[in-house]
Amino acid sequence: MASPVRKQYLEIKSRYPDALLLYRMGDFYETFDEDARLAARDLEIVLTQRDMGQGEVVPLAGIPYHALDSYLAKLVRKGHRVAIAEQTSEPDGRTLVSRDVVRVVTPGTVIEPGMLDSGANNYLVAVAQGGAQSGIAFVDITTGEFAVAQLPSGSVPQEIARLAPSEVLLGESDTTSVPAESPDCHVTRVNGASFAPNAARRRVLDHFGVRSLDAFGCEGLEFATAAAAVVLDYVGSTHMAALPLLTGLRTYSTDAFMALDPQTRRNLELFEGGRWGAKGQSLLSVLDHTQTPMGARALRRWVGQPLLDIDALERRLDAVVWLHASDVRRQRIRAELAEVSDLERAMQRIGTGVAFPRELAGLRRSLERVPALRALAEEAGADLAWLTSELDPCAGAVERIAAVIADDPQGDVGQGRVVREGYSEEMDEVRMAAQDARSYIAGLERKERERTGIPNLKVGYNKVFGYYLEV
Repeated sequence: MASPVRKQYLEIKSRYPDALLLYRMGDFYETFDEDARLAARDLEIVLTQRDMGQGEVVPLAGIPYHALDSYLAKLVRKGHRVAIAEQTSEPDGRTLVSRDVVRVVTPGTVIEPGMLDSGANNYLVAVAQGGAQSGIAFVDITTGEFAVAQLPSGSVPQEIARLAPSEVLLGESDTTSVPAESPDCHVTRVNGASFAPNAARRRVLDHFGVRSLDAFGCEGLEFATAAAAVVLDYVGSTHMAALPLLTGLRTYSTDAFMALDPQTRRNLELFEGGRWGAKGQSLLSVLDHTQTPMGARALRRWVGQPLLDIDALERRLDAVVWLHASDVRRQRIRAELAEVSDLERAMQRIGTGVAFPRELAGLRRSLERVPALRALAEEAGADLAWLTSELDPCAGAVERIAAVIADDPQGDVGQGRVVREGYSEEMDEVRMAAQDARSYIAGLERKERERTGIPNLKVGYNKVFGYYLEV
């Protein structure tokens, strides 16, 4: 008969049979059975065994919890779907710790900064194949960008090549081919029932809490709406916390931009240049002097999607002329932007509850640059009025963060170096008591060395035994 922890593992694994399950046990994420063999092979870690009780011995491979991001990146690059099961209750030594999967990591749903290119979007794309027309939807859950289009079916591969997604969702019988120019794109097959028109429309309506899709511009676009529904279902099943942050949907037309097929992109050396396709020899590398990750991503989109709308072109060129007219003006703007962090991705991480304290401090410092940037933009008058109106300094948020978070927060919440001193009298008292306790322990170690004459005596601590003397 299986032990309680083995039963719990098998129950969780049964819900995610196609994913490699990382099962949190204390300070490690453990893998068992065939998952352990795969993890040991692809992560180049030791494969061992574990006695699960009742005489059952199973393959085991584990990684330290604090090194998750680096190992996760390797697994995703190898094409694995990775389910992360966290401990959802505190161990009390008497009952089995509760565990559940908090997210499933796939190439298109990565949110870890170390696994992302700050200068490019990490798109997840869904295709709803029709006859003459098909729908395409893409989302970047790290920025909240969510858009759909309905286009001729023959243009779908070209649009996929333009978006350069990390992952494409296709129906089980969908014959859409992923362009050879996207070798790193992972294809995931989803249940064809997800594309059913009526159910798909209802899924999108329910997500946004509306009765019509007119406001989003996709009412009546059956295939575009189906693709959007598939994206919502997939994000909901892999990273539920990111779903509420998809608050808007944009419908675009490929006719508004110049269509560039993959061969043309290569010939123009837009993103890769030279004989070997080096990024450093591309047009983008020459143009990109942006100061922020948001700017780098926007420039990349602009280069790959040339405008055909004359009014939009003129508006963009008016801004270029105004900036080009004064080197001093450009330098002042660049200096302000250099202090701005990646606000798009920081906001999404804050919204999903995985942001580090330093990201909150970075958000505050970035928003503090907005008034100066807005004042500079206002000098352009009508030429930049469209931009000036969108520069909101969010004074309330700045004041709140400044009041609560230390200027240079260190470590994680709970370590006493994140919340600003003076914000909470009760917390200050706890922090002072902890500091006094550390001073006492340090003094005790010194006194015991002197009393015993043992120069290498140390006071140690762990969660099992508490404080102890180590000789």
